[in-house]
Amino acid sequence: MDLEQYGFKLLSDFDIRILREDEVDIDLIISLDYRTLELYFDDIPIYFGNRIQCSMIKNIVIRLSKLNNNSLCTVHFLRNIDLHSSVINFEVDYKCIRMEIMDSEHSVEFRIIKYKLGR
Repeated sequence: MDLEQYGFKLLSDFDIRILREDEVDIDLIISLDYRTLELYFDDIPIYFGNRIQCSMIKNIVIRLSKLNNNSLCTVHFLRNIDLHSSVINFEVDYKCIRMEIMDSEHSVEFRIIKYKLGR
């Protein structure tokens, strides 16, 4: 399932559902059913290696702004549906990236990919 709204671009092998929406922002939820998640960033500093791994992730929640002047989103990797169960959370400016959540044989790959110049 793919989603492209408010300048936000997400490609996913998993269902994307709206958890909550108001005039200002929208919360998306992607269920992973307790899979290991491999997080990859374009241009990740070399001292990190090539990925960050989180085990037993139940859900991903992404809160993004619907306002024209705000392209920030927060990403939460959760052990269950409760935001207080967050394993890791971070903020991303989504105006120059796309996110991909892809099923792999033994894990889920979450990639944050920068647009190439001219795109």
